[in-house]
Amino acid sequence: MKLHRHHLIETSTLIALIMLFVAATHADLIYPIMNVDFGPDGSGAGRGQPGFTVIYMPSTNFTLNGVDVTVASATEDNVDWRYRDYPIDSGDYTEERLSRDLLYTDNLTLTFSGLTPGQRYELQLWSWDGYWMNYTGSETTTWYLGDDLTPIVEHTRPYNTAPSVNGEYSFITDFLSGPSGSVTLKGEGANQDVPINGFILTAVPEPASFVVLLLAGLTLSLRRRRTSILTEQKERLQTMKQHSHYFIKTTAVMTLAFILAGTVQAGLITPIMKIDLGAYGPGATTWAQPGFTVMYNTTTFSGNGVDVTLDSATGDSYQNRYRTDSEGSPVPSDSGDYTEGRLSSDLYFADNPTITFANLTPNQRYKVQLWSWDGYWYTSGGTGTVSTNWYYGDSTTPFVTHVRPKDVLPSVNGEYSFITDFLAGAGGSMTIRGEGANVSMNGFTLTAVPEPASFVVLLLAGLTLSLRRRRSA
Repeated sequence: MKLHRHHLIETSTLIALIMLFVAATHADLIYPIMNVDFGPDGSGAGRGQPGFTVIYMPSTNFTLNGVDVTVASATEDNVDWRYRDYPIDSGDYTEERLSRDLLYTDNLTLTFSGLTPGQRYELQLWSWDGYWMNYTGSETTTWYLGDDLTPIVEHTRPYNTAPSVNGEYSFITDFLSGPSGSVTLKGEGANQDVPINGFILTAVPEPASFVVLLLAGLTLSLRRRRTSILTEQKERLQTMKQHSHYFIKTTAVMTLAFILAGTVQAGLITPIMKIDLGAYGPGATTWAQPGFTVMYNTTTFSGNGVDVTLDSATGDSYQNRYRTDSEGSPVPSDSGDYTEGRLSSDLYFADNPTITFANLTPNQRYKVQLWSWDGYWYTSGGTGTVSTNWYYGDSTTPFVTHVRPKDVLPSVNGEYSFITDFLAGAGGSMTIRGEGANVSMNGFTLTAVPEPASFVVLLLAGLTLSLRRRRSA
């Protein structure tokens, strides 16, 4: 029975550790490639959904994190946009800015290219048009994958009922990217005009490898069982009395393992640096963003061992500015939940700017969030949008096309920023490059993203060593 108990504990611990490995690794790998809110042409006020990248008309082709997206019509109709009076945020419903504005066209197609061949992706797509709020009935769009005549979803939504819970008039589908790394979804409607408010595209890791690992570990543990055939039935009866006790212990180990994965990762994901590119020094509190380090009149600086160099791909010199209204107040200014006025009211700008990070940890994943908005256009009465393509190093494929309106103040934190992540190379450096004249940069954050699987390996090694040294009577 003691041998029985020893192997039961060892097997239970192995199950918990493998589940920890699966959960931690999946948590690291399942993340959206892009959150997109299709917006108007930039003339509206504060219409960007928080946490989403707003794509303004007339942009129907854009790139985010290396994936190219094209919105078009299967019948070559024009893609148009609208802004509606509905829905309205209320209670737990917070997607007003996502669902009020939309693109639409006859027989809409949504094409993704630059995907990883053989990779599974999940798509959540919002489709609702507030134009029909004063009508009765419903509208149905049939969605297809490529040229397949079998629909993947029949998406029906009522005319006169606004969404009241997040995601209500969206649908979720998944697909496997083919050898070309390109997939097209096609929507057909009875009224032909198919609306699309926005979408989330997510890469989904294949869990089969983790299941194989689990089975291999259990098989190895079970093969080591040494129970006498003559006493097996007696041992079984005695062990049954202990099952309840050991089940409780196993459940506790598994629960603690999941908590450990979340706690360790949450505790270690902290920014290496938070930089406010300013027009004045740290003492000028009117312009210094709280919690950020202010850099002014310098293009080289360091933080926590990482060196940063601001330059221009065409040799242009950096200038810094701060923006105010006619009364001398910063533009933008803090208001309500928006608290980044001091970050976005001053800026550096240059033609074709570059940001180079050096002394990074080789093969470490990093995340950069960069704010880019210039209040000059707002105070001078400009209209339309400003668009900047951003690239890694010498790449000719932009990882993001960052579009922001000239005449719309940011109203939620992070609204005119973008987020990207990259893997530091063997040399421990990375350069990101913006293409265009007078590209503005308000500031950025740099964060090292830990790989949770390494913590699981360390924990597994420690517990395995402990089990080997265990002494049983």
